[in-house]
Amino acid sequence: MKKCINPLVLLLALSLCSGLGCAGSDPVEPTVLPPDEPEPGGTTGAEQPPVPTPPTGPDWTPAQSDPYQGVIHPGVPVEVAPSEDSEAFIRPRRRLDIEQLDRAIQQVTGGIAWTDGEGAEATNLFESLESTLGVPDYLRTVQEDLDPGAVFQKFLGDAARSVCTRLVASEQEAPAEERVLIAHVEPEDTVVSAPESVDQNLRYLILRYHGRHVALTDPSLQRWRWLFDKTSEVSEDPMQGWRAVCIGLITHPHFYSY
Repeated sequence: MKKCINPLVLLLALSLCSGLGCAGSDPVEPTVLPPDEPEPGGTTGAEQPPVPTPPTGPDWTPAQSDPYQGVIHPGVPVEVAPSEDSEAFIRPRRRLDIEQLDRAIQQVTGGIAWTDGEGAEATNLFESLESTLGVPDYLRTVQEDLDPGAVFQKFLGDAARSVCTRLVASEQEAPAEERVLIAHVEPEDTVVSAPESVDQNLRYLILRYHGRHVALTDPSLQRWRWLFDKTSEVSEDPMQGWRAVCIGLITHPHFYSY
């Protein structure tokens, strides 16, 4: 009797022989391309185009081109470079809020705040008067009033006179390297006795309080020099002249607005 072979078993045996290699036949080795041979359809590293290097040297300058002109909508032209008759946008100045103003005064005066009392009992008057100065309480108002109105100007003047008086008193006793008001002059220096030192100190204060570099010929420097000179002459005390300059710098719009 002949035995019948199951076709599925025969098919499985043939598959194993072709994949793993049967007895009496060499196994099929996978084809591996050498490292320096390119992939089919590709290029080797030696055949890659070189990366161009930008020109260098003292005589080389980049090419100049005219500003691109086009349209952002049919009938609406646009230019990259503004025309000569175009007006630059200038945003309106904004007033510091009360917290920022308090920090700014302490920063320029070396840590002197507008307070009532001394030591641990001192009360920050900006915090006490914040509702009067427009700080929101989030019950009746949620937005701070940043209008530099009459009430704000009145309390700003009070704060400036208070901190500047205390600053002048402390500067007269502080060593020269720790001064923040008379950093480049001596307490007895005047426009007559030390004009260069006075101008240097005024320029330093304008930069410290207003963030502005001014030249010796700047008209604004002449105004501050006049304020210091006349106050010192009337009071017969140069430190009172620096007190007047301190008050004027704090109450100036360049200090409390940006």
